[in-house]
Amino acid sequence: MIRSSRIGLAHAALALFAVAILVQSARVQLVQGRGWRAQAERQQTTDKVVPAHRGDILDVSHRVLAQSHEVVRFEITPREVNERKKLRAALVKLKVEPAVIARALDTSNKYLVVPGRFRTSDAAQLMSLRGVYYFASIERTYAVSEGAKGILGSVDADNKPVGGLEQSLDSI
Repeated sequence: MIRSSRIGLAHAALALFAVAILVQSARVQLVQGRGWRAQAERQQTTDKVVPAHRGDILDVSHRVLAQSHEVVRFEITPREVNERKKLRAALVKLKVEPAVIARALDTSNKYLVVPGRFRTSDAAQLMSLRGVYYFASIERTYAVSEGAKGILGSVDADNKPVGGLEQSLDSI
């Protein structure tokens, strides 16, 4: 008789525990569900204003006077890199100094900033490797003489126009 009452008590405790779990799951789903969904949405999406790509400026004979290129700078954590041969080949292709390549492959280094900025199209192989972090920006290049730069104008570090045609054509 004592044994069956202990089993009955254990069953009652388990049943009470199961009911508590059901009540808690219903509360999370029905009462708190909207809040949890909103928090999950905020964690997974963000609004970001992406400025329009600055167009090329051409002269009357369609020679490029100003052009934008997407460039990247790299930071490498050698301990996270698992494809060292591909890393070496990609850095050699980008004409990175051999001393920097050796530091990028040395796992005793925790972190390395690769000097220089590289065109995205040239650096695609390096961008795909684990342990390589890249930061994109836009670089504006000019193929004109110093005298023509006054007419053409320029852009600042934030890609905002500073004088000349760059500023007058900015709205288009």
